[in-house]
Amino acid sequence: MNCGCSKHIGCFNPAQIIDFGFLAPCTEEYIFEIWSANGIYSEIVLELNANDPVTLLMTFNENSTTTIKIRIPQSCVISGAYYFTTQDGACSWTVTALIQNACS
Repeated sequence: MNCGCSKHIGCFNPAQIIDFGFLAPCTEEYIFEIWSANGIYSEIVLELNANDPVTLLMTFNENSTTTIKIRIPQSCVISGAYYFTTQDGACSWTVTALIQNACS
């Protein structure tokens, strides 16, 4: 990952929707790059319409912390930014998943 910081956005239960708090800038496929705590990398591709909330339904099967980056589609890139960033400069999000004890 090329950014220097990550933003923790909360604790999630299995199959809970993660809302990243911003809208898709255009209608296109968005790639969610996902790193598990044990280093396994995967991608989820979702088609979003312009102004849709950027959300992701993840099914967690263990207690863990996961890091997510969201790649901006080439047709939506503005000012050379290829990943969504927060207003405070983070370009990845961490989420905590709790399976046995529900998040409160």
